[in-house]
Amino acid sequence: MKNNNYHLLYSIFEAAPVGLLMVDQKGAIVLANSNALELFQYKQDELIEQSVEILIPVGYRRDHPTLRKEFYSNLESRSMGKGRDLKAIRKDGSTFFVEIGLNPLTLDNKLMVVASIVDTTQRKEEERKLRQLNEALEKSNIELQQFAYVASHDLQTPLRGITGFAQLLEKRYKEKLGESGNLYIDQIVLSVKKMKSLINGLLAYSRVDAQSVPHESVCLQRVLDDTLNLLDMDITKRKAKINYSTLPQVLGCELQLLQLMENLLSNSIKYNQSSPPEITIACQEKNSEWVISIKDNGIGISEKHYKKIFEIFKRLHTHEQYPGTGIGLAVCRRIVNRHGGKIWVESEVNKGSVFYFTLAQQGKVE
Repeated sequence: MKNNNYHLLYSIFEAAPVGLLMVDQKGAIVLANSNALELFQYKQDELIEQSVEILIPVGYRRDHPTLRKEFYSNLESRSMGKGRDLKAIRKDGSTFFVEIGLNPLTLDNKLMVVASIVDTTQRKEEERKLRQLNEALEKSNIELQQFAYVASHDLQTPLRGITGFAQLLEKRYKEKLGESGNLYIDQIVLSVKKMKSLINGLLAYSRVDAQSVPHESVCLQRVLDDTLNLLDMDITKRKAKINYSTLPQVLGCELQLLQLMENLLSNSIKYNQSSPPEITIACQEKNSEWVISIKDNGIGISEKHYKKIFEIFKRLHTHEQYPGTGIGLAVCRRIVNRHGGKIWVESEVNKGSVFYFTLAQQGKVE
């Protein structure tokens, strides 16, 4: 160390949690802390007074002096967050990714630059793995969309044929088949209807992402009004009471939010032995989000099944007890997740349920 200023600066460098190098205008390394020495695998006397270019991979060294001159001619700090993402080379010749922040410093009337260096190799590897996962997910979504096409066309075509032939058989040979034979035909037709319902449910599940559109301002009250019109027959038949307060503007896809509300409200009507079913829809603001709740006086759900009900094909009752495919709530969760929200339930057996989901307020998300 040349003087007390250097001694003081060195002690400050040593306290830093990142690698620090101080380089003069000629590119010579003047100061290096222990973290920098460890990063580059040099000893102090091996690195001091050496050209900073020895820490740069060979393919990039030729351009570095020009970049260094440009920095000194236009002095401006570059924070770590806005630093350049580069590769560096260790003493043993191995390279690694680094993020570098630069700060000009005048010491003893000499202009220097202090480089802050962070090894980002692990982060880069995690980013690479994340990209691979995203690519795999995208591929999976494409395959799911392809399945949706097969389900809507190739699978439903033979089902229509089965139904047609069963009905034709009943029409032509009803008297010869007898009571048992006609019962079998009825079972065939009923099974086909169940299969078609299951396929349509899978289509709805797969199309949540396939039909995704950019979020826009949506009047949730209008969505609720449309939902109640769609469910008018069920509401009238069960004499259900629907209570609600005015719902707000949210960010989302109107068609998918309609599907979400329809699934939740139809469940509240269906899984209900009360006469009449009573459903209350409410909304409150919390942490820059809207929390929408749908409370019913239905059969309720045991706490041990809270997570299970949102999984695809997970049913708590037989088809004879409550018709359905076991896909509706899985679709709801998929829609809410796509909107960046959460969905959950609070319930008690024979005492009703409250389904909650969150949506972003208008202007709160990108």
